[in-house]
Amino acid sequence: MDNLNQLKPLKPGFSINETTDYIEVSVTLKPRDKKRRTVTQIVDNDIKVYVEAAGLAIGALVERPSGTFNNQNSDTKKVGVWKFKKKDLRVKSTPPKSGVSYAKSTPPKGGAKRKPSKTSSKG
Repeated sequence: MDNLNQLKPLKPGFSINETTDYIEVSVTLKPRDKKRRTVTQIVDNDIKVYVEAAGLAIGALVERPSGTFNNQNSDTKKVGVWKFKKKDLRVKSTPPKSGVSYAKSTPPKGGAKRKPSKTSSKG
């Protein structure tokens, strides 16, 4: 029973709500037994790793819970929401600029010399 202070933090519950422009990640922390469990703390990088593991591409962080998000002084469930912009994975192409002349390229001077064939026409 001496290992009671060595118990790992409680695992948080994650859920993803995906809209057309944003990705919202909800994190639920269960209350802990203050005498037995160490504090579970969630940071922004934990959320990014979870979302990337789920196969989604996220952009900039838009909204996050204020302060540190942990279950240190909590006796009830604590829910936090992180909101990210959705990353646009489409390839962007730029049209050619007007007024640019597309001159034919000239072959380099000297050109490629013709190699003599093995069968000679001289006989």
